[in-house]
Amino acid sequence: METFDRASKNYFDVLTPEYSVERLEYACKFINGHCQPDSSLIDIGCGTGNILKYFKDNTPMECFSGIDISENYLEIMQQKLTCHTLRGSILDYDFAASITENLILPSWQRFSITW
Repeated sequence: METFDRASKNYFDVLTPEYSVERLEYACKFINGHCQPDSSLIDIGCGTGNILKYFKDNTPMECFSGIDISENYLEIMQQKLTCHTLRGSILDYDFAASITENLILPSWQRFSITW
């Protein structure tokens, strides 16, 4: 994982594009029209948390979680917003099977939206 972190940091520090927020407007409209007071969102492959931050700023949702393989990205995300994070890959069967057990959520909490 450390080698991956170093490689991903080098790659994305140089090559990560700045995405336009227009691509998220439709999702925000959908979330704003369908979310409940206890709705939550998990971003699989959250990177540095730009999308979660955008949804936090533009929707009434308050419970967010992010999964990424890069510890560096999760640390950067935590500087942008406080949310639950998990380090791992959903391609790892054991990790994917344990996602809901490893996130610190109330027992009643389920993800309403997966991005």
